[in-house]
Amino acid sequence: MIITTSRRPTRRVRTFGRDLERNIPGSTYITRGKKGIRDLADLALSHGVNKVLVVGVTKGNPGKLLFLEVNYEWRWVAFLSINNVKLQREHLPVRFKKARGRFGVLNEAGEIGEIVSEFLGGEQTNELNLREFESIMRIWTEEDVVRCTFYRREVPRERVGPSFSITGWKIVAKERLH
Repeated sequence: MIITTSRRPTRRVRTFGRDLERNIPGSTYITRGKKGIRDLADLALSHGVNKVLVVGVTKGNPGKLLFLEVNYEWRWVAFLSINNVKLQREHLPVRFKKARGRFGVLNEAGEIGEIVSEFLGGEQTNELNLREFESIMRIWTEEDVVRCTFYRREVPRERVGPSFSITGWKIVAKERLH
């Protein structure tokens, strides 16, 4: 998966994209520059992947996650509105290396958790089992808000970030692009 940003990102948005890259094995952060959506789709195919995650800006902060699926054509899969973003450096002063092992998703939020898990390529897990997975994304509902955070094997049972809340979503395409 390619992770990139909107065309005019802030430093905080770029950092959030790089934090996601460090926690999602098989992902690559690309500086977007002036690349359009077709260019991003072509770039994904040239890297041998079929997914692009675009981090959008809202008032200088990460505010949207846009999921793009690519094959011979491209299409939007889902749009998520996010807020309450806490970067990895705001959780712990440790800088983690890029995760290369298994990636798990602990989904306690229903359909939206399933969609995020499938798009990010995470294996479903029922517990924070960091012996099996190098990195786990936990998605849960708290007071009618969907929350997400990451855990790493190096620091068991401690949130390492990034963390964010999903405040709204729109699923554009449920069936797979062939």
